[in-house]
Amino acid sequence: MGKAITVSTVDKDGTAYGRTAQSPASVDLSSGQAAPLLEGTLLPTAIGADVTIFGTSTAGGKSILIYPRR
Repeated sequence: MGKAITVSTVDKDGTAYGRTAQSPASVDLSSGQAAPLLEGTLLPTAIGADVTIFGTSTAGGKSILIYPRR
């Protein structure tokens, strides 16, 4: 049996992002196929039609990173 993944966001293409107990992962919801992501991969906090948002902690306090989608 595979590891459980706690999903935090889902992209409009059907890719879900989340974590196993220790590692970031993605899941293709159409196939149910899970894939590990590189350790340290920042997971999106929210995914919109035109932007992806990452909430992060930095040494100077909280930052929100917003990236345009292509």
